[in-house]
Amino acid sequence: MTKQQIDDIRNKIPPIHETLRRITKEDAKRLKIGDLVDHRDHVGRFLTCSILNVDPKHHTWKLHYEGWSSKFDVDIHYLKELKNLATAYSISQLGSNRLSILRKNDIVLVKAPQVRGEPGIGWIQGEVRKFHVSKKTDLPVSGQVQIAYRHPAYHNRRLYWFHIDNTEEFHWIDEFGTNEAKI
Repeated sequence: MTKQQIDDIRNKIPPIHETLRRITKEDAKRLKIGDLVDHRDHVGRFLTCSILNVDPKHHTWKLHYEGWSSKFDVDIHYLKELKNLATAYSISQLGSNRLSILRKNDIVLVKAPQVRGEPGIGWIQGEVRKFHVSKKTDLPVSGQVQIAYRHPAYHNRRLYWFHIDNTEEFHWIDEFGTNEAKI
């Protein structure tokens, strides 16, 4: 798929809240081999995937991440992963006007994901570590950022990706400790 085709698809997506871009149960059941979806991987980043295999009886797909080696292909139970699925390019390529304001090491609030079956810890302070940029051009691919935060159950910092426009998971903190002031 060419960059122009991707841009055409992205431009047709209305500017709506991220949760409205998610794939429904009915959508998931209609998808077939060769179709594209955005999938949130185990580190939180939404990446575009092609469906390599469909098992409708067990509701599973084999996914291949575009631009990645087949060793990273994953099998998912798509009905259990609906929260991690979205229309192709709708999040993995979704930019943000706020990205130019955010800097590495900025402090933000994120809603930390559930880890290893433990209950979620809710909102927690984190630090911007990386931006989702193209390896070829070093230009932003999307408004996703990698955040480092401390989970109370672990000694080391955890790293997870969030889209900065998803207010269900991400809030800015300014130098005075309030949120969204830079925007």
